[in-house]
Formats: sequence, structure tokens, C-alpha cells
Amino acid sequence: MKKQKAIRAGLFLLALLLALTACAQREPGETTAGLTSPTEATVPETAPATEPPSVDPAETTSDKPRFVLTPEQKERYEDLLVKAKEFTHNNRENAYGYLNGVLGGRIDPNAPRLDAATALKIVEENDDFDTILKKFGEIQSSCDYWGEGGTFWVEYWLDYTIVDGKLFVPERVYANLVLHVIYFRQYEIGQPYSARPVSGRTLFPKNAS
Repeated sequence: MKKQKAIRAGLFLLALLLALTACAQREPGETTAGLTSPTEATVPETAPATEPPSVDPAETTSDKPRFVLTPEQKERYEDLLVKAKEFTHNNRENAYGYLNGVLGGRIDPNAPRLDAATALKIVEENDDFDTILKKFGEIQSSCDYWGEGGTFWVEYWLDYTIVDGKLFVPERVYANLVLHVIYFRQYEIGQPYSARPVSGRTLFPKNAS
């Protein structure tokens, strides 16, 4: 009996020693079954787990056009941009936010544009300059034209037409971004951009004469 107990004790110590040796040799991150965890299995051996995966900028969607124009639409809006530059005598590309937004696929050409009735209603219902412009932007996400020259301003061309191959804008909302003044202006068809409006009034501030 003593001999059997001694053999059993020896086998137990041998098994315990082997188990301790196996634990000491196991690499950090190994499971008890000797397999790599699912998270580590997806990380290449050459790249640290803390390093973000490289992303090809061409594969991101932020720079891709949201709205794709038909060939007819593209031709139409390219022509409108040319006519707009002739109308204002300003060739600065970034001055024409709405047209460039449509051509760049950032603005839906079929979405509603700001019109005179909506613009007047927005001003009537709001008493804050920034809120009014924000409401304009909710209808039409970019102004038609912006300029600078002693001040900064934006314009929404509420209506436009083509006469004898030229662009004319008979109704505009003009917002001075420095003075916080908003005007509504009407022009005769055929008037150049620099002409005096045939009628106009201050929409904001509302108490202005």
C-alpha cells in the first residue's frame, strides 16, 4: 500500500509540474485551448493592434457626388454658370454657390429653391438675422451669389430668366453679412447686374424705413 501511495504521489507531482510548465510557456493572448482570440486573429502580424487601418481616400463617400446629373442637366447648368459670370462680370468660381453645388453633385437640382413668397414669410415670422438666413438655407442649401468689396453679402436669386441668350434676375434677396440688413429688390428684364433696382425695400431690420 505504501508503495502504491508513493507511486500515486509521484504521478500527481509529475502532472502538476507539466501543467505549470505549459502555463509558463503559453504566450500572452492565447486561450486555454491554445487558440488566438478572435480579435487578435483579424489583425495582421505586421500591424500593431492599436494602429488604425489605412483607408483609401478615393473609397470614402464624403467626396463623392450625392446627385448625378444627366448629360442634359450638366450642359444646362454649365451654361447657366457661364451666363451668371457674364451677368455679374465676376469670374470668381466660388462666388456661385448654388450652381457649383449642383454641378458638383452636392445639391439636388430638383429640390425646391427659395422664392419670393417663402422668403418674405420667413422674414415676417422671425426676428433674428442668423435665424432668417438659416431658414433660407433650409429651403435652398446655398445662396446663388456672394460677394465682397468693403462688405460681405449673399444673394438669393428668387427668379431668373434667359432673354436673348443672357441671364437676368428680376427678383433678389440681398443680405449684408456685416450690417445684418436684408433687402428685397426687383429689376426690369434686361437690366445689367450693376443697375439700380426699379423697386426695393428693407426686410430686416423690420423697423427700418
